[in-house]
Amino acid sequence: MTLRSLPLLLFLSALLANAIAFQCTQRKSRTTTCARTLLSASGPTIPTSEISILFHLLRDTTVLYDPSRGTCCRNKCSGCTYLDSNGNFDYDEYTQEDDGGWIAPYVKVDFGEKVHVSAWSALLFHERNELERDELASIVSQADVSDMAIHALWVTLSPSAGYPRLTSTEVLRAIKGMDGADSEMGGAVDYASFHKAMLLAVSSVDVEAIDYDAMDKEALLELCLERGMKTNFPKMKRIIIEELRFFDANGRQGKRHPTKNTLQ
Repeated sequence: MTLRSLPLLLFLSALLANAIAFQCTQRKSRTTTCARTLLSASGPTIPTSEISILFHLLRDTTVLYDPSRGTCCRNKCSGCTYLDSNGNFDYDEYTQEDDGGWIAPYVKVDFGEKVHVSAWSALLFHERNELERDELASIVSQADVSDMAIHALWVTLSPSAGYPRLTSTEVLRAIKGMDGADSEMGGAVDYASFHKAMLLAVSSVDVEAIDYDAMDKEALLELCLERGMKTNFPKMKRIIIEELRFFDANGRQGKRHPTKNTLQ
């Protein structure tokens, strides 16, 4: 080997070292990506059978719907197009077989000769105005489901994360706001949409329940400002609490859907 060929050998050695380093980096990157994928895939989940059990506890196989979509004043005015030939209020009736059904988009509907109380409201709010987490667990204890499934159900039935207790009005808002709720049926939810919502709930962060309900509006607005949130929303206590709970769950302020009025 001559001195003249030495620079060329050094150059080739350096080039080979860089190539090896690049390959190692690529392998490390692929390994890291695979590790993250496996970690994500091994996250918490619940069996489809448990989601099906909970759906069947909450669903109705027959759902009634007001064809006026709430515009009828229910005073049986002369010439009202929402009265049948007998003078009774008209309604749409949807029915499925035993394996189907929907979570009804109402607590109770009254069409005079036809009255229907939804299965979910009869189950969850029988002789109570509010529902707490431990009460929900007690109610569904008859079903063979895991604690994770009960947690997912609570999140699914909440308008946003972090609710320490729920009213039937809040559960109703959550039902109508679910992705896939059928607007032609007033917001009824079928099994496929409920299944999707439950799986999303499992993957959500379990936000510590803060009793915002015990705080006054001034204190709630002060918390909003501390979080750097804009306060250009209506200054109703319910709205402020919902904004805070969404922020707690997502780490950012939400935007309201123009028709569903839910945060996203």
